[in-house]
Amino acid sequence: MSNIANLFFPPAIWGVLCPKKTISSIKNITLSKFQVYQNKFTVRQYSSLTNGDDKFYEWFCGITDGEGCFRIERGRGETFQFIFKILLHIDDIDMLYYIKDRLGIGSVKNYGNTAHFVVTSQNDLGKIISIFSDFPLKSTKFLNYLKFKRAFELYISSKNKTKDLSLEIEKIKSTMNRGRLDFQLPEGHRPIVTSYWLLGFVEGEGSFHLDRSSNRLIFNITLSGHDLALLEAIKDFLYNLPEVESSSNLNKASIMIYVAKSSTRAAHLSIKNTEFIKSVIIPFFSSMVWQSKKLLDFQDWVLVFKLKEQGHHYTDQGLRLIELILSQMNNNRLSTSKAARIDRALLHADIHRMLSGPSNYEIKGDRIYIKSLNKYLSSPKAKVVQLVDNQSGETLQTFTSLTACAKSLGMAQSTVWVKYTKGESFLFNNKLVKIKREIPTTD
Repeated sequence: MSNIANLFFPPAIWGVLCPKKTISSIKNITLSKFQVYQNKFTVRQYSSLTNGDDKFYEWFCGITDGEGCFRIERGRGETFQFIFKILLHIDDIDMLYYIKDRLGIGSVKNYGNTAHFVVTSQNDLGKIISIFSDFPLKSTKFLNYLKFKRAFELYISSKNKTKDLSLEIEKIKSTMNRGRLDFQLPEGHRPIVTSYWLLGFVEGEGSFHLDRSSNRLIFNITLSGHDLALLEAIKDFLYNLPEVESSSNLNKASIMIYVAKSSTRAAHLSIKNTEFIKSVIIPFFSSMVWQSKKLLDFQDWVLVFKLKEQGHHYTDQGLRLIELILSQMNNNRLSTSKAARIDRALLHADIHRMLSGPSNYEIKGDRIYIKSLNKYLSSPKAKVVQLVDNQSGETLQTFTSLTACAKSLGMAQSTVWVKYTKGESFLFNNKLVKIKREIPTTD
């Protein structure tokens, strides 16, 4: 797989988005070897294929939960073909070749605007089944996998392909995919979300966009209402990240989950809380090794965030840059899109110059001043303060008020006020720190 980051995103912008360790890590990982299967294939010969390469298999499980498919097709007479497939837009064909190379099985084909990773040989399907035995799928797609596995094992373990066997496999096939009526996961099968599973799933099902009506940045995952429990598991995973546990300003109202009232009954996980996006979502996904073009949407989304964070959405030039970024994101980014193309190198150069220059916000006393509008910002978010490491500049904790800061630090509010107004440094947890005002990203 080529390095999509360098193909579509100038290196100068990378320093704005991701730490150096993330930039250097976005390379192909060495292909791991599968254990050698015996020539005579039987169900009992399934064996572990993980070899300690858990991150890849977790990611593969995530992308399968999002975009994978298990199919059974009737052949001639009493024969059947079993198919595992991942189908994506043609622009992500490199990711399918990456999967093929990592697994050492399957083939990649393209038909028009779509690309397919396909596994059909019995031996290779045994390897796919082995992977999902070690790394169970977490969505209700797991139910299709179980049906697929059952039918596959019946088929390959039967020497004679009888009509009774065909009827049994047809019966199983009829309850899979669109024929499924029962979405109850087996007892004890609880979705346990991991970092790389979530990345793979988001590369398939996630969305980074800006809500035009509210002018708010949103991270969203939309699934069938049958997968509401999975969205809850993702929510729990994000709330248990260290960034959330160490901050008193990130509360349990930051992630919304709801089921649409429309006939589709789609379930949505939506995050639009500015502080949660800044402190959790951006650092989390910036630290991961992406494989799809959705990395580019995430990077552009972060650029919009940073422009808003510096108040440039209150300037004509800032608004123009934000509109240009949005015009090239998501479906508009696709090679098949009819959206007007712009010079990305020039756009990113303009963004970099603006982000490298002075902020459009200025702190005056206890208020935030918008320079381009010649007025003060009236927002409760203007009172947010941060505890900052003097040496690294890293934000250690964020608070909704000086009172909350004083309570967390175990200090008198008057002492915290003095240290804040005078910019005094002090020791906290064996680190030299100071308290400063955070300039908010407004909606």
